[in-house]
Amino acid sequence: MIRFVATIALVLGLSAPSLADSLYGNCFEAKGGTCRSGHRITTDWNRRTGVINAARGTYELDLGDRPDRKVTVFCDGKQVARVRVNGRTRLVIHCK
Repeated sequence: MIRFVATIALVLGLSAPSLADSLYGNCFEAKGGTCRSGHRITTDWNRRTGVINAARGTYELDLGDRPDRKVTVFCDGKQVARVRVNGRTRLVIHCK
């Protein structure tokens, strides 16, 4: 019985990060090409920075929390969007 409870606790503990809200989607340069990895994608929610996959022109930003509210999204410090985040939220970003 103790082994069963420990297993359930471990599974729930490992699955907790998957409950975090995140932003993801395509990232484009001002001139229309896909973003290179030098861009910095952030929000006003926390200090985390998005990870850009330059080969695919996509990004992923794990907010590490469940804000369930509108957040302001920045690319290189310039505001690019304001979006409600609830779960895994898709947002196309155009860096200026």
